[in-house]
Amino acid sequence: MLSIGPNNLSGNFKWSFTLPENEQFISSPTISGGNIFIGGGEKNLYSFNAKTGKVNWKYKKGAAVNSSPAVYVPSIQSTD
Repeated sequence: MLSIGPNNLSGNFKWSFTLPENEQFISSPTISGGNIFIGGGEKNLYSFNAKTGKVNWKYKKGAAVNSSPAVYVPSIQSTD
């Protein structure tokens, strides 16, 4: 996953994240509160800091996360 800043005319990446082996993002990202939430095919739901790209947390679900996560404060919802 790569991030390009909205005012970054040079086209340089602000940050990048290398997926673990066998992992792939299969949902569209959801952005809320300065974080990016996205689901993976290896049953993981990720939260990234949108500015730094640092992983806030990773949560193992029961199945692949095929749908975009929905944010409803104070929780994050996703379907398998």
